[in-house]
Amino acid sequence: MALRAGTRWAGALLAALIALVVAVYLDPNLLRRPAAALLSAELGRRVAIGGNFGFTLSMTPTFRAGKVTVANASWGSQPNMADFRRVTVRVSLRNLVKGRLVLPRLDLVGPKVLLEKNAAGAPNWVFPGKPARMPKIGLLTIERGSLQYRDPRARTAVTLDAHTLPLAPGQAEPSLAVNGRGHFRGAPFSLHGRAGSILSLRSPTRPYPLAVAARIGGTQAQLHGTLTNPMRLAGVNVELALRGDNLASLYEIIGLPAPSVPPYRLSGHLTRRASLWSFRPFQGTVGRSDLSGWLSVDTAGARPVIRGKLLSHDLDYRDLAGFIGAPTEPGAHHRGPRVFPRQRFSVRRLRAADANVTFRGAHIVTRDLPLDDLTTHLILKNGYLTLTPLDLGVAGGHIASTIAVDGRQHPLAVSVASTLRGIQLRRLFPRFKLTRKSAGEFGGEAHITTRGNSFAEMAGHANGHVGIAASKGQISALLVALGQLHGWQALIAYLEGDKKEPIDCAVADLSIRNGRVSTKAFGIDTPDADFLLNGHIDMRDERLALVLRALPKHIGIISFRSPVRIGGDFKHPTFSLSTRSILARGAASIALGALVTPVAALAPLIDINETKGLHFCRRWIPKVEKGVVSQASGNLGYN
Repeated sequence: MALRAGTRWAGALLAALIALVVAVYLDPNLLRRPAAALLSAELGRRVAIGGNFGFTLSMTPTFRAGKVTVANASWGSQPNMADFRRVTVRVSLRNLVKGRLVLPRLDLVGPKVLLEKNAAGAPNWVFPGKPARMPKIGLLTIERGSLQYRDPRARTAVTLDAHTLPLAPGQAEPSLAVNGRGHFRGAPFSLHGRAGSILSLRSPTRPYPLAVAARIGGTQAQLHGTLTNPMRLAGVNVELALRGDNLASLYEIIGLPAPSVPPYRLSGHLTRRASLWSFRPFQGTVGRSDLSGWLSVDTAGARPVIRGKLLSHDLDYRDLAGFIGAPTEPGAHHRGPRVFPRQRFSVRRLRAADANVTFRGAHIVTRDLPLDDLTTHLILKNGYLTLTPLDLGVAGGHIASTIAVDGRQHPLAVSVASTLRGIQLRRLFPRFKLTRKSAGEFGGEAHITTRGNSFAEMAGHANGHVGIAASKGQISALLVALGQLHGWQALIAYLEGDKKEPIDCAVADLSIRNGRVSTKAFGIDTPDADFLLNGHIDMRDERLALVLRALPKHIGIISFRSPVRIGGDFKHPTFSLSTRSILARGAASIALGALVTPVAALAPLIDINETKGLHFCRRWIPKVEKGVVSQASGNLGYN
């Protein structure tokens, strides 16, 4: 009796199962809710299937679902994190019974995925509960896919459209075509190109192919090569072509400080091994200058460390404007009433990295300035920058400087020590044909300290002194130099009658206090007269207040010259002639006496070629040192 009852129950259960299978087979949509509930439990987020659900039975059954959605985080900007127009997936039953989820194939049609962070930086791709089990996927195809990424704190919102390309002969996984748009860190962003399969991204050892072109603001990059473990960016081996409006823009993109320079084009080999990035060798142009060498960045420490060796065979001096905060676009330095650049330096960038970089400009391209070459060694450590040395070739000689910028202070503290040696007057004024006998040299020293966060501020707070002395030139050379400057015609007219007068000696002893340059001594000695310049230059307001006098050594035309008053601002100097003759001034001899005292101290600056037997200012300085200065009737000169 009991046996018959059990048989009836078993038969009824089997009939019910058969009926259920038949019902599900005839209407697979009966499985939509159970399947959605299973996925929701696995992800910890609500998963819904709003379209048709179907399957095909085999050892690798195929499941198809339409209008699949995955809910976003509770704080998300949209209700859903992911929407799929249609999902087709094959499941390996052999692996499933062993506890492994293996999908031989996954096809996605119209996927739209939103990855975003909230204001606190929390990502929406972290699911609640236990981590979801990631299946092993054999083949993935994407049709009309879209990925959005938003990060309000980084001012980033980009959209990538992607689809898989048909398999090429011998290709195991399809490549991915991508196109992007949006804003990256506040700058317009675009991208297009090809990449490897999405599934290859998971491999920590397999090189991931990449060939893309991207644009962020005014910066454009083309990359062609491979990445190793792209999710962690463990290895990079690509050819990189980089171009942009200003190299300083890279700070906003990669967080590394770079100088402000004109439009540039650079290309080279970019690699990364562990924490070391290397861009070597590279070559290209910056503005009108060529540039080559190598750079590396080590990111292992608290701050990145930049190392490199740079070379420019033909360096256009105008491309250096950005180093002092001047505008780098053509013609921009002529705008506005001021001469000194007022653009503020970024102290934050100065502290963003350490650096040890050498630079050489083998030849400086210039029409107006007699510059030869430039070498420097830049060291940046914890916000303290030194250029030791900064050696600039000028007119056959050189200016050797040591510059220190302390970015740990606010505003920046700057010190400059410079020595001028062997600068040739013939090359300093190349437009005038000086004879070899008149081809003198000059030298000098400068020690300046200042503070400020722009070049204009630094000029307005400068303190220190400058001493320069020269010999064996010609007044005419000076006129040629001044003639190249706008607005100096009045001064040229003042000296024009004696423009072939040879210079036996010239000295300048300048004192700088709080941006005010005062002429402790400024004179030019010629056989017939001494020319003295007195007054001051206000670098803070960029104003001139100078008087140029001619002190004759005998009666002549020059004896009747009047002083020239030089005023106005740096861009628009003014000149006026005094109505009183220089001979009417009893202070003339006193002015010359004020000049003589520091001359002896300046003598070592110009007596720099003793090995060649050249001794500058030999006639003037001994008389000055003895104080043999008098003003006879109708005569002012040396006894």
